[in-house]
Amino acid sequence: MAPTSESELILVDPDGDLILKVGSERGTAEESEPNASQNSSDGPEAATQEVAENKRPSTLRIRVCSKFMTMCSPVFNAMLSGSFREGQLPLSPLEPPTLELPEDDPRSMVELCRILHHKWDPRLEAFPFGVLETAIVADKYGCSAIARSWFHHRFLRETAKKSGYSRLDLAQLIKISYVLDDVEAFYFLTLEAYKRWPTKKNKSDVFISELSRIPPLPKVHEILEQIAIAQLRELTTCCYEILSVLCEDRRVWGGLGAHSTISTFEREEGVPKVCDGQAYRMAQFIQALYEFGLSLPLDNYRKPATLEEAICIVRQIAKSHVKDTLVPCVNTNCYSCETAWDEVIEDMAEKFENELHGICLVCLRRGDFTACKIVTKCTEHNDGFASGWSMNSGRDTRNFEKLTE
Repeated sequence: MAPTSESELILVDPDGDLILKVGSERGTAEESEPNASQNSSDGPEAATQEVAENKRPSTLRIRVCSKFMTMCSPVFNAMLSGSFREGQLPLSPLEPPTLELPEDDPRSMVELCRILHHKWDPRLEAFPFGVLETAIVADKYGCSAIARSWFHHRFLRETAKKSGYSRLDLAQLIKISYVLDDVEAFYFLTLEAYKRWPTKKNKSDVFISELSRIPPLPKVHEILEQIAIAQLRELTTCCYEILSVLCEDRRVWGGLGAHSTISTFEREEGVPKVCDGQAYRMAQFIQALYEFGLSLPLDNYRKPATLEEAICIVRQIAKSHVKDTLVPCVNTNCYSCETAWDEVIEDMAEKFENELHGICLVCLRRGDFTACKIVTKCTEHNDGFASGWSMNSGRDTRNFEKLTE
């Protein structure tokens, strides 16, 4: 929204019967200095946000229709229809009275009033940084359900115009969905967050600091980190379990072959029995997993930077085993030799990624952190969601170049 003077009247409804005077000079002055110091070291996106903050009006008068306000907000309904002092205001389109709201943010209240009057304009605010405070005001006045529809429209509109969101954007979006109690959005946004969560130590400071800003999200960044590490271990386990599938020869062994071990300086890796034709391929696959840090226990220095990157690595390893020259197998109709290893490994990676899930906001709010389902999806509250919450249509775990931040 363009900068406005204190005396300017925003006509949300030109025929409205009520004027809201929002904000106060004193409150804005007291908040400006700490906000500036807090944002100074958070990068270009935060710097842009800080410039926008400096242009914000200290107070605004907003002409609205009291009927819309009371119909959409139980808080305004109680204020204007009850026995409070505000309830005695002589509402009139000829001489609308003034209701003072000194504790609220003027710009956010203007946007909320436009939402309630079906007159909001997506061009007025930056997304997502211009949306969080509006969500906070909507929650304060009991308008979260209405604001969720506005948030969904804004998200879909902005996603169609850009190739992706930064992790800082993602933190903002998670906070917005949390404030608006948007269970579905929170589910998909947290899924995207832990896929991109840096799994190596001391790499998530910016993301954590953004999630820790007001309003704080209890336990969210700890849970995201736990899920990222747990799912990385699960992917590594799947990579070794798929070897048993690839080396199973039902005709010769009647099931899985006896396991052997490969000894390293640090530990022993278990491997299934393998036919002559696949021994080299098996060794190459295990070596690649080890070199990229996809072996248990996870090595903090060698493991992939993110879960998303780890999935991409597994896909790339699958491709590298397609055209190897193999030693002829002594067994005819060998199951392992006839199996397309690249397709089996690729299908495993695809299935793993498709079964990833987000955090259950319902369980999180009631304090049941174990029910947030670190590895197992919460089916009590998270079934039947739409699939339209794709954060980054350009991101693809089949191509490293498309995973850049």
